[in-house]
Amino acid sequence: MKFRIQLIAVVAFLCATNTIYAQQDLVLYNMSGTPQHMYNNPASRPVSRLNIGLPGISSLYLRHENTVYNPFHMFEQRGSNSALRTDHFLNQTRSINSLGYDLAADILSFGFAVGENDYFSFSLRERMQGRWSLPGDLVRFPFTGNASFDELDEGMLDFGGFRLGMNHYREMGFGWQKKINDAWSVGGRLKYLYGYENIDTKASSLTWQTDEVTYDWTFAGEIDVYSSGLWMLMDTIDDNSDLEQEKIAEYLLKRKNRGLGIDLGAHRKIGERLDINASVSDLGYIKWKSYTQNFTSDDGEFMFTGLGITEHTILADSALTDTLDVLLDEILEQLEESFGANQGDGSYRSALMARIHLGANYRLYQRDNSSGTAGILLQSEFYKGRLRPTVTFSYQQQVGKWLSAQMAYSIIDRNFRNLGAGLSANAGPVQFYITTDNLLAGVMDRIAFGNDGSSGDAILYPSYARTTQVHAGINLTFGMKENDRDGDGIVDKKDECPDTPGLPEFKGCPDTDGDGLEDRVDDCPQLAGLVEFKGCPDTDGDGIMDKLDDCPEVPGVKEFNGCPDRDEDGIQDSEDDCPDTPGLAEFAGCPDTDGDGLRDPDDNCPEQAGPKENSGCPWGDIDGDTVLDKDDGCPEIAGPAENKGCPWPDTDGDTVFDKDDACPLTPGPVENDGCPIIEVEEQEILNTAFENLEFVSGKAIIKEESKSSLIELAELLVKKDTWKLQIAGHTDDVGAENTNLELSRQRSQAVADFIESRGVNDARLIVQWFGESQPIGDNKTPEGRQKNRRVEMTVVFD
Repeated sequence: MKFRIQLIAVVAFLCATNTIYAQQDLVLYNMSGTPQHMYNNPASRPVSRLNIGLPGISSLYLRHENTVYNPFHMFEQRGSNSALRTDHFLNQTRSINSLGYDLAADILSFGFAVGENDYFSFSLRERMQGRWSLPGDLVRFPFTGNASFDELDEGMLDFGGFRLGMNHYREMGFGWQKKINDAWSVGGRLKYLYGYENIDTKASSLTWQTDEVTYDWTFAGEIDVYSSGLWMLMDTIDDNSDLEQEKIAEYLLKRKNRGLGIDLGAHRKIGERLDINASVSDLGYIKWKSYTQNFTSDDGEFMFTGLGITEHTILADSALTDTLDVLLDEILEQLEESFGANQGDGSYRSALMARIHLGANYRLYQRDNSSGTAGILLQSEFYKGRLRPTVTFSYQQQVGKWLSAQMAYSIIDRNFRNLGAGLSANAGPVQFYITTDNLLAGVMDRIAFGNDGSSGDAILYPSYARTTQVHAGINLTFGMKENDRDGDGIVDKKDECPDTPGLPEFKGCPDTDGDGLEDRVDDCPQLAGLVEFKGCPDTDGDGIMDKLDDCPEVPGVKEFNGCPDRDEDGIQDSEDDCPDTPGLAEFAGCPDTDGDGLRDPDDNCPEQAGPKENSGCPWGDIDGDTVLDKDDGCPEIAGPAENKGCPWPDTDGDTVFDKDDACPLTPGPVENDGCPIIEVEEQEILNTAFENLEFVSGKAIIKEESKSSLIELAELLVKKDTWKLQIAGHTDDVGAENTNLELSRQRSQAVADFIESRGVNDARLIVQWFGESQPIGDNKTPEGRQKNRRVEMTVVFD
């Protein structure tokens, strides 16, 4: 129990001195009856016209966060004793853990409305903030040590996420809220900042590695720490001393730490129930110049191998102490040299912690003396490059003008145990309010500091809540508006339409379209119209009001509900394919001038009757060959009817038409059917080559005695370059059919190869083979088989 008390005391001290936070008012954000809600969104003005904060007590704000060191996560009760929950605590530890606080108090504040659209405010506030960001390895180190090699990556402890910061400054703010129209409001607050104390770490990348074999320690990384005014707090102040009074005056008024900040916001009303809002707060910085002390280091590395003090242990106490002092001085010198440590007193800047808000509220109901509103708020803050998101769901109940209560549930930085509440009450001009973002912080443990755990000093500390926040104060408010639910400037008791913004001339009822008729008697309240049509328009001026006019933007006739019939053919334009030319109903309003059953738009000859298959035009005979163009294959060239009006072709120009020409590509006389005549001598050469052609038995080798006649044939073919020679090989039926077919091919090819070798192009040689399939003799007799073993050569023409 004693260890528990000591640990909690250390944590509480750190939280009270060494951390930084942004003010976070999740519940107060939507409590518009409280003037201080403008600190979060300067575009949202209070409901009262004049607000005065009682000096020193109008706004007292406290927020504390502890994401890791709380009694619930650290201890458990075992009988009458408390014990550390080591495993549970280590499991709750994050990669980055936070401790912090935010204190704020208004010294002076007031605000007032000018007219209906402007509101001005002033505030003088004292603010103290702090944050300590602890890396997980640093939190776990007291429990795991630096040599848990099974848990550490190569024995490495990473302290790189360490961040330290503290701010104490005074803020003087000037705000202006502007109502642009019924939907939009904008606002801003300019803040002059006067700094007292600050400490800020600009960089931290420290690591501690333990060698698994030698247990040497290696420290690496860098850290920069900047501070202003911290050491002056330690000076003793004597109220009776003029010098000390001068120090107080210098502290309060003459520090050179100056800065600027700004808050910006916007509010948008959508419809009668929904509004959305957005703001950014604490954009700014402070430049610290007075009493600065800075420590910077380079990115270095230092190895500690231990202290060689064994030989000195036998020395006297004083000698041993001197020896240790020398060794420690040497280590400090080595550290300075390794990390390039520097001290300075230069000025530096620290940024405020900016917050971004995005909210939406929906009015669930509105009555004369009460209303209920549901809301959602998204908030994010940035600190040292880290985003901390928050989501809040709320319900606000308003009772009359004097009482407002709110309940809220928030998810803050991944913590789900945050139930908030707020209350604002007015007794005449005196207003009291109190809010908290986490009621569960009221569940506390008693931390005693006595030796036996029950006596001596003690504190109460939240058991498991990670955030504790309270905001309270007392204001004077004047000019509370009477209920005007629709915000039209006419109080509800005089407003005949209290839920809808309207005009004084219509007793608070609207004339949405501005046509001089209030919506209650206007049949078309969204469209400006005419009195004779009960406020409905007649856009095209055809005497038919738009809501009864099927064609409201084009003048028309009553017969077609206000739609036009331009050609007056009894067919309205929307159904008339020819709206500018009178026509017939069966042709969808189009004419048929030539009466051929085709309407003019589809008739290629609208003034000359013709068949439908010719698109309304009569058939013609362009080439005059008595074959109508529809049947004429060559309508522009005369030809006989039996050839569909096309002339007969004569490709080779030998006066023999191709249809009668046996050789259509080679000229020849008519008496030979258009083919060239082969002279007797030429035929004799062919016959001789055929009759003399013999092969070696069973082979495709031409006998020598057959080659002379083939040579003569080849010479004839060279002279007759229009001739083509068809070479067809045949066999008897002796042997296998496939073998005979192949032999006939080889012999035909052998003849072709021989003739080609004598100068005849192979393109003029047509090689064919038929094996035993085309006999000309009886294969049962030697004579017949002799006739069947042949290679026929025939001259052919194209």
